[in-house]
Amino acid sequence: MKRACALELARQGYRVYPEPLWPPCNRLWWASYRPDLLGAKSSSSGREYALVECETNPSTRRLLAKNYRSVELQDQLDAPCSLRRVLAIPRGTFHRLEASVRYSWETWILGDGLLMIPLASR
Repeated sequence: MKRACALELARQGYRVYPEPLWPPCNRLWWASYRPDLLGAKSSSSGREYALVECETNPSTRRLLAKNYRSVELQDQLDAPCSLRRVLAIPRGTFHRLEASVRYSWETWILGDGLLMIPLASR
């Protein structure tokens, strides 16, 4: 699952860091947290980061127990930054997650191909 997600991030133009112990730049910071994959890319509109959690047996409780809220992102005045949170799960497990997860996480469903579900709007 991590390999498929890493390939997709790379296809989207991200440089991929698998299970980084610390952030690869000084504008991104976290405490007691390590994503399964971190993607970073620069474009004319600024820097973009993607945190990917791969859950083979997803549950809302387990996801909320991760310290992903400790992630902080420092914008620059001349180059805005954005942060994507992606939850990758196997096909057939989406029903295990509460709907509230969709407000904070994009969902990628892996199986026969890749289905990307964007963030839900409030």
